[in-house]
Amino acid sequence: MAAVGEVVPLLAQPKADGHTRQSMDVEVGTIVSQRDFGTIFAVEGGNGRSFKVLVPGKAMSAAPWSPSGPMAGETWHVAGHFTSSAKWGRQFHADVAYRKLPNGDGVRRFLAQHVPGIGDERAKRLWERFGADLPRTLKNDTYLPVIAEVLGGSRPRLGARLAVAAMQAWKEAEAEINLIEWLMLQGIVDMGVARRIHRLLGPGAVQALQSNPWMLIPHMSWSKVDEIGKRMLAQARVAERTQDVRRLTGAVDAAVKSALEDGHTAMEQGWLVKRLSKLLGVTAESPLVHKALKAGRENQAIVAGANAVWRSPGAALMEDAVKARLEAMAAPVGVLPLPIPSEALLERLLASVEVPEVTLHPEQREAVRHILRHPLSCLQGVGGTGKTFTIRTTCDAFEKMGGKVVMAAVAGKAALRLSLATGRKALSLFRTLGELEERGHIEQSLLEDSDDSEMLRSRLEELVSIDEKTLVVIDEASMVGLPSFHALLRYMPEGARLLLVGDGGQLPPVEFGLVFHKLVKDPALTYTLIHVHRQAKETGIPDAGAKVRGGQLPDFIPYQGRTKGVSLVPADPSKLASTVEEIALDLGGYQNGVMIVTPTKSRDAGVRELNANLHLRFVSGGNVPCVHGFRQESFSVGEPVMFLRNDYKRGLFNGLLGQVEALTEQGGLKVKFDGQPQSEELIAADLLDLTPAYAITCHKMQGSQAPVVVVPLYKTGLLDPSWIYTAISRAVEQCVFVGPVEVLKVGLSQPCVADQRLVGFEWSR
Repeated sequence: MAAVGEVVPLLAQPKADGHTRQSMDVEVGTIVSQRDFGTIFAVEGGNGRSFKVLVPGKAMSAAPWSPSGPMAGETWHVAGHFTSSAKWGRQFHADVAYRKLPNGDGVRRFLAQHVPGIGDERAKRLWERFGADLPRTLKNDTYLPVIAEVLGGSRPRLGARLAVAAMQAWKEAEAEINLIEWLMLQGIVDMGVARRIHRLLGPGAVQALQSNPWMLIPHMSWSKVDEIGKRMLAQARVAERTQDVRRLTGAVDAAVKSALEDGHTAMEQGWLVKRLSKLLGVTAESPLVHKALKAGRENQAIVAGANAVWRSPGAALMEDAVKARLEAMAAPVGVLPLPIPSEALLERLLASVEVPEVTLHPEQREAVRHILRHPLSCLQGVGGTGKTFTIRTTCDAFEKMGGKVVMAAVAGKAALRLSLATGRKALSLFRTLGELEERGHIEQSLLEDSDDSEMLRSRLEELVSIDEKTLVVIDEASMVGLPSFHALLRYMPEGARLLLVGDGGQLPPVEFGLVFHKLVKDPALTYTLIHVHRQAKETGIPDAGAKVRGGQLPDFIPYQGRTKGVSLVPADPSKLASTVEEIALDLGGYQNGVMIVTPTKSRDAGVRELNANLHLRFVSGGNVPCVHGFRQESFSVGEPVMFLRNDYKRGLFNGLLGQVEALTEQGGLKVKFDGQPQSEELIAADLLDLTPAYAITCHKMQGSQAPVVVVPLYKTGLLDPSWIYTAISRAVEQCVFVGPVEVLKVGLSQPCVADQRLVGFEWSR
């Protein structure tokens, strides 16, 4: 049996036992590992036939890290194939895994493990009271008072809450399994899809999908859903299957989904007609397209917007709510809980926070004044204009006014940089929203009778909170999408203030929608820092960035090795990767602050190829010790690495860069991460969250800088002025483009991605 903590390479591909696919029910033994990538558990078999089951997160009906993930003693159905490895022994690689409904004493274990507050003792009391009838009892609402009495004893309110939770957990488990089995009958074996559908539709999911299979559109491709839907209509003997209103509405849903995936929240009529004709397999002039538009309108798959566009209904609700909340914030009614300071108070505040050694530039002073006088404000500026120093001074002054500050950034590593620069705690926006949601759940629980009230109150003290005297600061705000803005504003009470910091010329959000890019165009909200301080101006990078923002080639200086400025080294596309590697090494390599920023992960001169090649160059010519990871990657002392997830207990964040300092005897590494006071020891299992980092994508580089940045140029749809500008702005001293200048010219001639997004959110006051 595997020992707890033993590392089994989930992503390794050892020799398969004939690749014969099998399915079976197994009892979960020891949980070896539960991580974001998936779960590994041991199965104890007789006659030495024990093995380990490796389940990627996407193959499991439960999120691997959630309370509903596999637990010891449960029965799970798994499908996949066995592999054999001299090092790891026999393993079962599952591509499908879902919990089977327990019976007998397994029901007691299920309740104890998956229903918070019940535990072994209360579950045992239920089993003693109902025995083998417990599963049937948990499905019958008339037994709720009896279950509550068994669970609560002399505490009826607690008993009632636990009884509701127990019955709901059991019903949901049964409904989830029924849904999975129904989906598998339709040829759908993606457990991630099953998870999402169950979360959205709940216990009635199967009935809802039988009634309208095109409800699957948000989770699957149109071709697959349409195939299932037409087959079900045929089985129901529906004559006009191609013109069924459910199918036509589903086609509109699929078109809207496509628009959202490209970042749009609105669609022009011509685009929508063209898209529908392709989905339905007819010409744009076909009456079927117009019937689909009519069905979409009547069933609210699309809603009319201004300027003759159609809007996604869900996105429209978010956009309208965000706009209304921001308008109320920008023009508050009455006196704020923390009043806007007078001119005299502003002067006193600024005098109190400035220090003789470091004083504000006049425009930075004006920026601070602007922010403190506006409940909703934007601060933007290119690199070298002192945005971070302005933020820190603003926070100092706001706290002296009697307020408090909550700081967040899109990425964890950007939050770390913000924390170090301002001396205040900052979290990723994702973590901030998670803590605010958790706070809401805890506060609701404290209103009820809870055995854990002391523990819950202790947890509350650790969580982010926003009150009416809070200034919320969001850095790298250009990367924040509509869903995140909508979620954040829900937690901001009246009186709370918002400062958005970023650069409208940089990359747009990965999420759909645009908010910051619209707000930052309002001069009443926005203060733009334009003075580039001497150290930055000398590099020529701010001037180059300004030209690129305008779609122009920067003024290149001849490449002469390590210097300051922006250069271009022509290179044959067939030799681009090797030329980039030679340039990076000529400039001093990673050990001397050189970072390669490239558009894509794959392709020639993409992240994977450059990292693999530079590693081979690093270890060539000698017997250099390596530790091998689980993605066909290797790490040696002195090499750059990047962490791939947020681990707040250790202060490690997704995208955090570092350098390997030592290899450990246990097959792990010691890594000195940027901004960390001491090295972090990573065990072998942590290598799943680590990747080489000679080269990274521009999105991963967002929120970071390097003394020297090398940028490969090759044909890709990602190259536009905003991408090129963002890449240049990652360099502190020197930026070197490598490749054909024609590729750069084509990229600069493209419209920015943000400018191409069609959205329903408009800002005008």
